[in-house]
Amino acid sequence: MLISAVFIPGGPALVPEVSGPRASELDAVRAAVAVAATELGALTQSWWALGGDDPTATDSPAESTGAGTFGGFGVDRAIALRPDAVGAPPSPLPTSMLMAGWVRELAGSPSPTLTPIVVAPDDHETRCHEVGTELAERIAAASGDTALLVVGDGAVYLDARAPGGGFEPDAAALQTEIDAALASGDPAVLRALDWERCARWGAAGRSVWEVVAACAPGPATATVSYTGAPLGVGYTVATWRFG
Repeated sequence: MLISAVFIPGGPALVPEVSGPRASELDAVRAAVAVAATELGALTQSWWALGGDDPTATDSPAESTGAGTFGGFGVDRAIALRPDAVGAPPSPLPTSMLMAGWVRELAGSPSPTLTPIVVAPDDHETRCHEVGTELAERIAAASGDTALLVVGDGAVYLDARAPGGGFEPDAAALQTEIDAALASGDPAVLRALDWERCARWGAAGRSVWEVVAACAPGPATATVSYTGAPLGVGYTVATWRFG
């Protein structure tokens, strides 16, 4: 049974080893992610990790060793998606799954097991809905409680530090809608986010949010613990509890 979903940003800069000790502007969002991960780990050790695929990815994370590294970001920082993958040879993983593995560590002990699902940021709405429907069926057929760890960023162009630079009022307006949708706990509100506007303003999380909307058993009680744009990109940390 699906009991919870936690939404986190996907920026690798959240990992301290990647951004370095001077990135204090990320302290608040890191703290919110850590609390959400700890609370989720206390509920269940069975997690599905939902995230976007990198455009150049050639391997499926489901077929990997379950271990990866942030070496592509200049640091030899290893992660694992499940306890038995700790120390295994690293294999290529999408950035979203590297972030999921990092969050898994924040959950503490016992360590959760992550089952990865990735969708391309530009996947069609219909395809993402199909993935979510299939996931709902797999969750219903499984025994025990499970949760979703949802990795995805909001809009870009929220201040001068954003990739590409510059502030765009329309991007900020979209981010307000994204934050409201995640705060609503309502899959229908999440599903209603406009795909074209999300693509226009770089909201890469739109595809995975559609998966969540399709597999959610109904409305949830939502808690938002962080909203902001410390690097010019919309970061939201929110928790949905079902039932």
